[in-house]
Amino acid sequence: MGKFSILSAVIALLLMLGCVGGLAAEGTTNSPAGLDELRKQFETTIREVQRQAQDAAKLHRQRYLTGLTALEDALQSAGNQLSAVLAVNAEKARFEQSGDIPSDALATNLPAVRKLQDAWCAQTAGGPREQAQKIVAASDRYLQNLARLQKDLAARNDTRGMEVVKAERDRLLNNNLVREALALVQSSTVPNTLPIPLNGLRLWLKADGSLVKDRDGRVSVWRDQSGQGFDVQQKEKSKQPLLVLDAQGKPRAVQFDGADDVLETAKAIDLLATKNVKVLCPPFTFIIVVNPGQRQCEHADILDYEHGTALNLVVQQDGNRLNTFYTCGGGEQTLVPGVFQIYSICCDQQTITSLLNAAHRRESPMSALQVLQPRRFTVGCKSREALPRHFNGQLAEILIYNRALKDKERQVVETNLARKYAIAINP
Repeated sequence: MGKFSILSAVIALLLMLGCVGGLAAEGTTNSPAGLDELRKQFETTIREVQRQAQDAAKLHRQRYLTGLTALEDALQSAGNQLSAVLAVNAEKARFEQSGDIPSDALATNLPAVRKLQDAWCAQTAGGPREQAQKIVAASDRYLQNLARLQKDLAARNDTRGMEVVKAERDRLLNNNLVREALALVQSSTVPNTLPIPLNGLRLWLKADGSLVKDRDGRVSVWRDQSGQGFDVQQKEKSKQPLLVLDAQGKPRAVQFDGADDVLETAKAIDLLATKNVKVLCPPFTFIIVVNPGQRQCEHADILDYEHGTALNLVVQQDGNRLNTFYTCGGGEQTLVPGVFQIYSICCDQQTITSLLNAAHRRESPMSALQVLQPRRFTVGCKSREALPRHFNGQLAEILIYNRALKDKERQVVETNLARKYAIAINP
């Protein structure tokens, strides 16, 4: 299929998604409060993506036809170019009818036409994937909002409302066109990857790994996949985060509400394997796939290892600087709300190096730090909820090493995660 045919398919996908009948629940009179507004926001976003796709396709089409017309005029003015003029005229007629440039239509005997065709192909190459990415992002946000609404309804024991929201979620997840958009995003070319390094891996949490959840998606246990057994858990239902599914119905991330959701190890653990020893500037690597929310409380903690004044191992927001996170006095990066990104932090006992999506490299001196182990490890808030520093957003994957990964090792991890979560990186 030619590039323009793919783009046309994506536009058709958008048109289908934008129709109320395509995704919306039949009849909204019994919808719980808030559902109709969420659906309206989703459909408005999809229609805007549709408009942008159509405008881009129209612009590229006009540019190509304008180029052919200018070439045709130049050939006519030069004289003795009848065969070339007829060939350009035929290409215009063919393109106006099909709107595509398949491989068998590429000009071989007219370099000027081939140059225009190559330019058109280059301009339209990324269009389909960009539009599909917007569809997937909008679907993810809609699923996230539906999960929040369902949690609110569960707190109010509104069984009927929960059923309606679940039906809406199932309609979205089972929509073939949403699945096609996700497949197009996931088929994007990412460099071939090597296995993730296991040497020094002390904790590995994956939303698509092993979790214990109830039928509403509340996560009570998030199991460690590193082999160390450092599971994090939450017994109180009201504080359990939600498992978020992608457009194919597969686990995508764990959603923390920023109010009271938190997971923590059942007991103190030896996270960095320096048991009962105070270590100044311990080496470590944190790699987190995170999608932060639009709001955060002051000093919101993504991860915490019972940090304090001198025991300062935490990934924390810098005061009220929205979604600007750091650790151990360094590694600062400003995360973008609403999209998944890879936040990497490496400490080699002298320097803290942080990156966002394998780029935006920042280095800072290591602050004086002691780590006395074992201690409790916490996801989504300050350990033991000593202070209300709950994180708002989604966490898809967390890897912690007790050593500073070399750049090539870190890039292997980042490339694997980029492929898995369709994140654009520049390793």
